[in-house]
Amino acid sequence: YMIEHPCIVSASTKEVHYFDIHYQRGVNWYKTHFPTVAYRYYMTRVKQSECLTGEATPYYLFHPSAPKRIRELIPRVKLIVLLRNPVDRAFSHYLHEVRAQTEHLAFEGALEREEERVSGEDTKILADDRYYSFNHQHYTYLARGLYLRQIQNVLAYFPKDQLLVECSEELYAAPRKTLQRVYEFLNLSDWELDKYEKYYSAMDAMKEPLSPELRKRLVDHYRPHNQELYGFLGRRFDWDR
Repeated sequence: YMIEHPCIVSASTKEVHYFDIHYQRGVNWYKTHFPTVAYRYYMTRVKQSECLTGEATPYYLFHPSAPKRIRELIPRVKLIVLLRNPVDRAFSHYLHEVRAQTEHLAFEGALEREEERVSGEDTKILADDRYYSFNHQHYTYLARGLYLRQIQNVLAYFPKDQLLVECSEELYAAPRKTLQRVYEFLNLSDWELDKYEKYYSAMDAMKEPLSPELRKRLVDHYRPHNQELYGFLGRRFDWDR
């Protein structure tokens, strides 16, 4: 939706993954994914238009080193976090890994194995900029839904006025309203699309829904964490059912 705005120019790929898994490639590699100086000059001087660019790599929020790395390179960046019901997020993540043939366990089995699979990986990542953890990226179904600790890690490096937190379910239900807040946050003029397409989601492709019993267990698991998040943000999301 955002790159339909005339003042926003997308990166060459949506998820660049520089600050998590490609950090060793260096900043010049990262810069190749964005508009050139000549293009920015054309936008700002010739078309008399703003020229904002960015990317969308979800793993940055969860990767323990990413916020610090981002701060060191682009300290004035504006960050947008889109949070989804953690139960739906976990199951969608699992379906994505199954589709990519990186996960061969049943969902419940994968949840049971998660702690074993990722034990100690945060520490290794923080200790060595060259270390990459496949398990940390791919098998953290439950942990990635603990949003408060991730937001607090971001805010350890950035002031609150550089962070906008939005809700996926609200975006799905009323994309226009969410985008108005985004454009205001980015200091851009409002922009309305002719049509708000529904984009593909792994949840749309699932053949069997999450069982009611397992969903209830996961809702119960996340409820106290969600309550802490709501208190921190001063805003509630309809996730506890």
